Amino acid sequence: MVEHNLSVVSQLCDTITVLQRGAILAEGDYQTVSNDARVREAYMGAEAEAA
Repeated sequence: MVEHNLSVVSQLCDTITVLQRGAILAEGDYQTVSNDARVREAYMGAEAEAA
């Protein structure tokens, strides 16, 4: 399944794999993936690091 909305994926999947340019950026449950700074930066830009 490919989906860009993590909240949708969290309702359907136990394990989430986030890809960036064909490489695995992060993998785990929703909480782990959504808290990963690299994932936040990829989805929201450099400002995510400051949050």
